[in-house]
Amino acid sequence: MAEEISKERLDKLIEDALANQNKLTEEEIYKNIGVSLISMGVEADTDPKKTYFYKPMGNIDLKKSPFNSTNSLVGTLSSAISAEQATAKGKEFWEVFKKKAKEYICGDEGIKKLIQEAKFKEALAAAIPPLLFAMGLGAIWVPVVAVIVVGLIMLLAKAGIDAFCAKQVAVGALDVSASTE
Repeated sequence: MAEEISKERLDKLIEDALANQNKLTEEEIYKNIGVSLISMGVEADTDPKKTYFYKPMGNIDLKKSPFNSTNSLVGTLSSAISAEQATAKGKEFWEVFKKKAKEYICGDEGIKKLIQEAKFKEALAAAIPPLLFAMGLGAIWVPVVAVIVVGLIMLLAKAGIDAFCAKQVAVGALDVSASTE
């Protein structure tokens, strides 16, 4: 069931994600994000010209068959999702997120100040609402989106938000290099 994101819900989500970030490996987080994306019928939009982070999976050819959202949804949800496929989709989404989210997180002076003051939780609370909007989700909260947001928070925490905003930093298996485009 979708509902509006409240400050209390967002704070709790951030708190839980930060408290549990070390309980999952990066690969497990990628897999959780990937399963959520696949279950929504979307995947990372790697087109740097697009501002949204995801796009519908596959192409719908309306000339071949009329669009039937029920069949599309059932096909997406009922298909078996392999761990490898989910992990690859989640990892691809993280790569897109790193490129497209950098301006929302690192370009905001208020967020930069919170990062410099080592107020990670507050920086996330300030960054997440505009990121959700950029992802095309606005203020809608559904469980599948929560899994994606928690995964992204965990990956940001593992990399370090200050490292995420740095020009070029490698943290563990995460390469959070800034693009020079």
